[in-house]
Amino acid sequence: MRKVFEWLLNVFLAVIVVCAVFLFVVPHFGWRVDGVFSGSMEPALKVGSVEITKPFDPNDIQAGDIITFRSPGNPELVVTHRVAAVTDHGFITKGDANKDNDELVVPPQNVIGKVVFHVPYVGYVVWALRTPLGFILALVVPAIWLVIMEIMDIRREVAQQPTGSTNLPKQRNHL
Repeated sequence: MRKVFEWLLNVFLAVIVVCAVFLFVVPHFGWRVDGVFSGSMEPALKVGSVEITKPFDPNDIQAGDIITFRSPGNPELVVTHRVAAVTDHGFITKGDANKDNDELVVPPQNVIGKVVFHVPYVGYVVWALRTPLGFILALVVPAIWLVIMEIMDIRREVAQQPTGSTNLPKQRNHL
């Protein structure tokens, strides 16, 4: 049972580390990491996925590409949808799960990039890491795990030593 627990915790820590790399390193290269929290792109991008968006020249985007863009109606809102058509004015987009195309044409200057990679369910972890509590836990949990593993190793070593013997040098009395 202990081995299973260790294995599961190691997998959990590996996921945390990979998410942290995506979240804190990838943006330094101009790429963007976002969680998918709307079902508009299902089944291509499932709710809870994490998506990696690479900056892309809008001239190289074509119909069928999944792009991340600032909404023409609300520049604070970032949206990821598939390009349904390319026009002289920009991109007509549509969520895969939506019946109709988006109302507004996305101008090229609103395009952040093209989605190049996604991983299902990891978006929940990324979202959690972006909160102060999640960030602290991402540091504290691995640190506690390392301390526990070290304590267990020390206890195992102590238990393997024969009782009554010490590795200390014998002291001589000089009177």
